[in-house]
Amino acid sequence: MGLRSRVKDGLRGSVKRLLGRDTPGAGETSPAGHMPATAATPVVAPAVVPAAPAVVPAAPAVVPAAPAVVPAAPAMVPAAPPPAAAAHTRAVPKPTPVVSDEEAERKEKTRKHLLKTKQGMLRWLDQQGGQSPMGPMHDYCERRFFVAHRGFSNLMEELTEGGLVLYEGDSGTVTLTEAGRAWTP
Repeated sequence: MGLRSRVKDGLRGSVKRLLGRDTPGAGETSPAGHMPATAATPVVAPAVVPAAPAVVPAAPAVVPAAPAVVPAAPAMVPAAPPPAAAAHTRAVPKPTPVVSDEEAERKEKTRKHLLKTKQGMLRWLDQQGGQSPMGPMHDYCERRFFVAHRGFSNLMEELTEGGLVLYEGDSGTVTLTEAGRAWTP
């Protein structure tokens, strides 16, 4: 038995005696669930702290504070407030992204395809008599130009914002305007 174990066992025994929890003697049984402590199982003994008498500090006397005297500030012209958008940001110039030739070419192809799609959709809508439900227009756009779902929504937003078509939400129909009939890029 090492020094650490002897000191530990001695302290454990002293604490148990102080708390009145001596180990059971010969012929006595240990309480249910009691396992003897080994060096591998840590035993945490509760700390014994003597109770101190409760002392309530006296309430401090309340002294009214003297009114603060603020010297008059010289007349100043107020500065213009910062713009609302830049109120919480620093003015740091953003670096210009470097665009490769391949990426620039891909963007140009996409732009041309969307332009061709706009022209084709306006032409198709004119062939339908200038008015069509949204469903067949979506299907044609998907089959002919491979533009569906979010791309079709973006296309319709561009056409309506540009005044080329009118969308009637109650009936779900799209109507071609005179500006749409005359539109050429």
